[in-house]
Amino acid sequence: LTSPIFNVPPREQVYPDWLEGRWSARQTFAGFEFPVLPRATVMRQEDVPGFKKCSIIDFADVGKSPVEYNMSFVKQQGSVVEDTPFNLKSSVAGHLGGYASVTDVDYAPQKDPNRLTVRLRATKNAERVELFVNGRDSEAPEGEPGVFLSSEYRRQVTFSSRVVQGYNCNYQHFRTFQRLDADNVRLNVLTASYFDPLSPLYFDTFDKPAVVFAHE
Repeated sequence: LTSPIFNVPPREQVYPDWLEGRWSARQTFAGFEFPVLPRATVMRQEDVPGFKKCSIIDFADVGKSPVEYNMSFVKQQGSVVEDTPFNLKSSVAGHLGGYASVTDVDYAPQKDPNRLTVRLRATKNAERVELFVNGRDSEAPEGEPGVFLSSEYRRQVTFSSRVVQGYNCNYQHFRTFQRLDADNVRLNVLTASYFDPLSPLYFDTFDKPAVVFAHE
């Protein structure tokens, strides 16, 4: 789960045809691991992605379980892609229980599939999130037509009127989609959270995650 080296800006992620449609998701938190440093050392750091609400925007309250929301994948120009604005609005609403919500998602994948802006209401930690995707990868394993793997490395900058300077963090989602039948798909997500290069512990982990969260 190492942090990738960036070369060429990634293209928008394309998904298998069997993911097209609207899905009812029931998400559970499956645990966490500290792969490099002791748990106590990492837990003393406030700015690790996932330790604050909205610091991983699509898992706005890491550890909350279960969470129910909808997901959408749509066909555009002959390819199935994620309906990112819909999914972010739905996921944040599910995680934050209705007391906070996404008011707007500014995303134009035809112009730039690697940057979007999320505006939120009634959250203490985030009023605006700038999300930059610096790396993507995917694989459809040979001989397993019902399995699809993808990864996405993000830099998230979170702004709030309560904080003078934006809060920067880096994390990577590793997704495994498994088609169970025509109406059911299992999704497992590993999220690797990295120290920011300005963190005093950055060189203790370098390209390795400080903590890994699991959701399914």
